[in-house]
Amino acid sequence: TRVYAMCGAKGMAFRCAGRVDGHHGAVRMDWELLAADGSPAGAGGTNLLLLADDGRLQRDVQFNVPAKQLG
Repeated sequence: TRVYAMCGAKGMAFRCAGRVDGHHGAVRMDWELLAADGSPAGAGGTNLLLLADDGRLQRDVQFNVPAKQLG
């Protein structure tokens, strides 16, 4: 709910930024945050999703890229 209040409630959206790959119950994906007008909002990173044996999300580890390093 905190992320929604900071981003979603203001019309911002997260989207996949290209790379998605998975292996043995782990999924890695790059993401970026978009402003309400669809332009890059200066936030992005990589998420590592670890899945349980039943396929449900077990853990979400997020690596954020400092805004000054985003292109």
